[in-house]
Amino acid sequence: MKIVVSPLIKPVPVLQIDPHFKWCTDEYRAKHNAWLLERFGTKEVAFVLNGDTIAVSPQHAAMLRAEAKKGMYAPAL
Repeated sequence: MKIVVSPLIKPVPVLQIDPHFKWCTDEYRAKHNAWLLERFGTKEVAFVLNGDTIAVSPQHAAMLRAEAKKGMYAPAL
């Protein structure tokens, strides 16, 4: 499996109110989403392309390299 590193891929909030949720104001959504971001932070995302390539952010790639150096992951067969 190939890994592609893209600076266009950014971490995303762990939790947030859906922008299509109509039962709160935009101001409330922004305030609550800021609180959720502070409380729960972000997570890294990866995209599988054509079944044989994974696209990740530079930070995610660095995390994967660090884990590989620790011997946490076996090489692909």
